Amino acid sequence: MFRIILMTAGSLLVVVALIYLANLTSTFLVSKRETFLLKEESTSPNDSALKKVESNFLDLIKHANLSVGEKVFRQCVACHSLREDARHKIGPNLWGIVGRNKGHAVGYKYSTAFSQLGGKWSFRSLNDFLEDPRSYAPGNKMSFKGIKNIEKRAALIAYLNTQSNDPMPLPIPLPLP
Repeated sequence: MFRIILMTAGSLLVVVALIYLANLTSTFLVSKRETFLLKEESTSPNDSALKKVESNFLDLIKHANLSVGEKVFRQCVACHSLREDARHKIGPNLWGIVGRNKGHAVGYKYSTAFSQLGGKWSFRSLNDFLEDPRSYAPGNKMSFKGIKNIEKRAALIAYLNTQSNDPMPLPIPLPLP
């Protein structure tokens, strides 16, 4: 009797593991396909499809629901603080992140991958980073795998923009041809 229960439990465990692996594989393949398609669109800067994607993204930020962005940020609080006077946690304090120099927060030691990025955090660069942190800055210490939903990323970025003494002006969507 015990053997039957043990075999049944083992079989169930194998089935659950296979379902889990199938789900992971399909999620990975779909996200890679979407990334590939976006990169395909971006090969021609004058392409109307790229302008449409960019315009849609800028429109999403401009009209983002800040309470949704605040909820999305809850994923970040284990590693990041978001108050002007807060100390750094595992990750840097994100107060004033939009428009700040990449890899430069006073008192925080960044990985080489981040400290060599250069430039400022714009709406677009934050979107690219939050979609896939590992690809954006290979070798960075951040273990977060990213936010695949563009509406949630836009809401988070819009919310982060409000967490500053000097928020950046909201982007103006590009006119479509």
